[in-house]
Amino acid sequence: MRYFTLLIVLLATPALLLANNANDSNPQKRVNELFWPQLYNRSYHTLYCAVNQPPQDKVTITRLYPASWLAQAYGCDKHEHCNQIQYRYALADLHNLWPALVRYHQVRGQLPFVELPGENMLFVEDKCDFEKRLADEAANGASAHGSGIEPRDYAKGEIARSILYMLWKYRLPDQGMLSLMVKWANQYPVSMEEKWRNEKIHALQGNRNPFIDDKAMANIYASIR
Repeated sequence: MRYFTLLIVLLATPALLLANNANDSNPQKRVNELFWPQLYNRSYHTLYCAVNQPPQDKVTITRLYPASWLAQAYGCDKHEHCNQIQYRYALADLHNLWPALVRYHQVRGQLPFVELPGENMLFVEDKCDFEKRLADEAANGASAHGSGIEPRDYAKGEIARSILYMLWKYRLPDQGMLSLMVKWANQYPVSMEEKWRNEKIHALQGNRNPFIDDKAMANIYASIR
């Protein structure tokens, strides 16, 4: 019975209107009003390297499903030119937004998440397991895995459940990551940070991330996508 209940949730067309931003025409303004003042107005750690409340000039808001991917999904050449209402809701969705150190955010850019062989930390001085591989490096024999970012293990579950939510909520292309996101969602349990965020975002935005609420959702979603 529980399986069929979850299946109904996933098959239902997700509501594109979020309770508290239904009339917003400026998604970035909405993000600025909510993210730091209300969502992260307490102790927190950054996504990729777990730095506790770094100086303001060293931290930024990162979208796990990047704005450029959203723009492409809605047929826009650049995200600055994208005015579709669905795009605006997706761009401002707090479930997709996390605090990250600026340089990690910049290095990731719009690269997909992948698994890479070996342990080649990009920022050795930070002692943070954050790895990057570009396609030209793969072509030269460094890897057969292509371009991508592999984050530290602790962040993989958080990343996976945020991306699975975006794929489901907005019917977005998976950028070749679906099977890996399902794997990470199953392999890495829901963190306390995710549980806290889910409750706070529900209060601010009016909806929850079902992939956090029930671990079975990832496999069920993959089976029907």
